Amino acid sequence: MPELGISLEELDLATIAEAMDDHDDLTEWWFDPTSGETIPTMDEFVSGRSDDLDTTELVRIEPRSSRAAYLDRVDFAEGIGDASVRERLERALEGRGAFRRFRDAIAAFPDLETPWHEFDRLRSECRALDWLEHERLADTERIADARAQRHARMSEILSVVGGRAPASDDRIAFDRSELADRWDDAVAAIDAGRIVLITDDGAPWARLETDTPDTERRDRR
Repeated sequence: MPELGISLEELDLATIAEAMDDHDDLTEWWFDPTSGETIPTMDEFVSGRSDDLDTTELVRIEPRSSRAAYLDRVDFAEGIGDASVRERLERALEGRGAFRRFRDAIAAFPDLETPWHEFDRLRSECRALDWLEHERLADTERIADARAQRHARMSEILSVVGGRAPASDDRIAFDRSELADRWDDAVAAIDAGRIVLITDDGAPWARLETDTPDTERRDRR
């Protein structure tokens, strides 16, 4: 399987995620590893023309199960700190039409719309990264770094909507380049119940904290 012809940072993960979300039986999505382009093709009977796309060097993007998107909503709803709001979102996810009801329920709480849409995007991008890793299209360490950055940000979002934002004296932060030299400090802080935030050139890269059942549940993919 060929590797990417462009850097992982240049790749449009959102478009790959869009392709993975598309359950239209009349459309197929292909990925060009050389250019990083995501290409849709439509059934000739519907489009009235032949795409004449040479797929020899392309990788087909299979649609993901809608179950993944449903669990995104479940995890976000479970993270809400306000019990009445959390219960409303959880009720919206019961039975058929859950996606529409969840969208309407989120719209009723404007403060949650931006966090939800960011959380949703990050989850989708993580699945796109998982797909790249599964297809062996990019370096696994770089994929792991990109995934860790997104998980760190998702943890921050759930901390805010859950009313669990840590006070400044309850956490320590340092750059990824310092990790080797400050690993003992990080371990000591975690053992003391503090949160360790690691950045990469100022951007969130990872979040380390004591492993609790609640943390495991919120980090479930």
